[in-house]
Amino acid sequence: MRYSKYAVVVLNGILPSVTLVNKLCASAHLVVCADGAANCLVTKGIKPDVIIGDLDSLSDHTRSICASDTKIIKNPCQYSTDFEKTLDYLKGSGLTDVIIIGISGGRFDHAATNLGVVHKYAHIFSLWLAHDEGFGCFLCATNDVEVVCSLDEIPVGTTVSLLSFSSALNISTQGLKYPLFKESLVWGSRDGQSNFIITQPAFLTFNCGSMLVYVVGIEITTRFRAECN
Repeated sequence: MRYSKYAVVVLNGILPSVTLVNKLCASAHLVVCADGAANCLVTKGIKPDVIIGDLDSLSDHTRSICASDTKIIKNPCQYSTDFEKTLDYLKGSGLTDVIIIGISGGRFDHAATNLGVVHKYAHIFSLWLAHDEGFGCFLCATNDVEVVCSLDEIPVGTTVSLLSFSSALNISTQGLKYPLFKESLVWGSRDGQSNFIITQPAFLTFNCGSMLVYVVGIEITTRFRAECN
């Protein structure tokens, strides 16, 4: 993998394949589980570095397995989710790249809340979502500083979705089948689901708001780049 130091945050949804989970965790600087997500991780033979949450769903079996090697932190606050607690913990780690697994699956309200948390923290971290079906990154543009997202390592023919959970303004693209030129994506009004890369180089730019760029069918070990101009 070509990442610099990164953390893996494990949530209590459906995890990717054992192969992908092992690959991501083996190269991670820190693996942090949100409470009961550790129960599933240890069944894959992986012990996290940190477990944090109110610990209401952490099993006794997982606790005993992790007792000697894992930092277990009880945070009983009910005004933040266990996902938020993992990211608050990482604020002091010096890590800015965070790969999130298990963000979806199970209760829909949990998955929707998790996306809201990603939106909330995207100005602090570079947040990456990893699934067997693909991967994505949540991008933020603030103070009219243009974000340039290069897709030049993504193969021609790949599906790319551009999704905003609030609004993303002044979007322009190159190399996509359905181009945008200084246009906007707004939650509940217009989305950019299932576009396609048709030529290279491919990239997008925008200068206000936030969006999720999701690449379908490509493993997260191929990462695109996002830079602020």
